[in-house]
Amino acid sequence: MRLLLNLPLFCFALLTIACNSSDKTNKQSSNSEEETKLTFDYVVEKVFNDDGTPVEWHGEALANDFKDSLEINKSGKCGDGDCGENMTMKNTTDQDLEVLVKGAYNIGGDEGFIACKYIIAAQSEVSIGCSHLCFEGEAYLFDRVIIGSKVYEDPEEE
Repeated sequence: MRLLLNLPLFCFALLTIACNSSDKTNKQSSNSEEETKLTFDYVVEKVFNDDGTPVEWHGEALANDFKDSLEINKSGKCGDGDCGENMTMKNTTDQDLEVLVKGAYNIGGDEGFIACKYIIAAQSEVSIGCSHLCFEGEAYLFDRVIIGSKVYEDPEEE
């Protein structure tokens, strides 16, 4: 009889211990998965840089009057494991320009793009980031295309 009374208590204790160890295992798995997930912020940090500002763009046509006056150049290695090349954009005009650059990618069959806005002073050059995202031993190309360019109008001067 005593055994029958203690059996539910023993089962409850066993179930509690099993659930607690299962939760710890799931939390450890979920933490390691989170560490390796590609997020928008992670990609922007690794592929682009502080000179540009990510912007929302949905493919609409933009003025691109100064595209021929802009040069995109590559120099030196970048990325984890040096899998990419540093990229710069040079403004060859005598005017400050606002430029929108699209970085198109294909990561594991997922195609998309990230658009960044750059303000480039006359006759100067800015860094536009790394040509590739280096992630878990793979290199993913971010093909840069100038999708918009116009004379920069400083909002503080208006």
